[in-house]
Amino acid sequence: MTSTFQPFYIFEHPNFQDVQDAQRQSRLYGFRYRAAHEKFEALSLKLTQSLPAGILESALAKPLEKVPDNTALYILNITPEGRQSFLPALLAEALALGFSVLDDSLGQCHCPEGLWTLEGLQPHA
Repeated sequence: MTSTFQPFYIFEHPNFQDVQDAQRQSRLYGFRYRAAHEKFEALSLKLTQSLPAGILESALAKPLEKVPDNTALYILNITPEGRQSFLPALLAEALALGFSVLDDSLGQCHCPEGLWTLEGLQPHA
């Protein structure tokens, strides 16, 4: 069943040169140790307060409050259905906290400045 989940990489980074740089930076942040996870915990709390438990359960491989490890890269595995029900809320809350969200399957990185694709940065409207 977990093969139907799609990984979304959540991390902090000030800016990117292009979508490939976003992919590289997300991987690099996976190697950086980070003992404090307050921002990710705040994101998890906002999402659990704003979304029904059924949506969270059906959209994610494991509960949000489980911090995956001690790196600065957070990985949420989302179901295809979760793209519709969960992803919009995740993007709104994560970007507001200064996170970037890399969607590897579509080759897109959502960041506070806009959306990085192969065509370049598309600023928020």
